Amino acid sequence: MTLRPFANRATQQGKLVAAVACGLLVATAVLADGEDPEAVVGTATVVDSDILRVNDARIVLWGVESLERGQLCFIDGQPWECYPAAVRALETIVGTAEIRCEPVGRADAFGRIFAVCYLGTDDINELFVLSGFGLARPAETDAYVAAQEHAIAEGIGLWRSRFEPPAFIRESSGTNDRP
Repeated sequence: MTLRPFANRATQQGKLVAAVACGLLVATAVLADGEDPEAVVGTATVVDSDILRVNDARIVLWGVESLERGQLCFIDGQPWECYPAAVRALETIVGTAEIRCEPVGRADAFGRIFAVCYLGTDDINELFVLSGFGLARPAETDAYVAAQEHAIAEGIGLWRSRFEPPAFIRESSGTNDRP
């Protein structure tokens, strides 16, 4: 019988410790959500048609998408390997200079950072859309719609060919890589 009050006290202490720990976790999460993510600065490597690696960060170009790996386009009915062309176009824009990527929100479940990237004051996302190899994603932002309209009017990049929208390709394969 003398153990019962001691057991209750241990149980109460355990609940108190758990409550304090939960409170600290919630407070840390609230503080972290209130902070703006820091810019990622460094030289970039193109790892996909709309994804860069800067330092250890995997950066997805916010407001922009491009072709899926292995996707083909058609010019005059003939297949054209446009995915490698899109990758080369992004590599040309990014070059070897230091860039700065400004995150838009927090990293996703895969650890990717969605960002607007700059080469000096030039918006890399916009330059990619102007090249005709990046496509505006108006569901994320309308910032690149005019650039896409210009590329379409000029018939440059992908717009000189026939292609399926990347979102259609992802839906057809059952993948959705954007939040």
